[in-house]
Amino acid sequence: MSTLQYITDSQGSPKAVIVPFAEWTAIMARVQSLETSRNDTEYLLSSSEMKKRLLQAKERMSEPAKTWEEVRNALDL
Repeated sequence: MSTLQYITDSQGSPKAVIVPFAEWTAIMARVQSLETSRNDTEYLLSSSEMKKRLLQAKERMSEPAKTWEEVRNALDL
């Protein structure tokens, strides 16, 4: 069973949680396994808005690159 410790402010509102190290390690192992199994491209393409943005970005890749001086001038740096 988990023994979480809660840190609260002077009004009793929770501000943080202390998680036992063994639980933290298990949580992080699970997160890492999810990260490696996730297909980012598939995830992004599942949203029609993100698909549209990705296609727009792909089109912009064929445009000539700007020099640092052009970017700096455009940003008034």
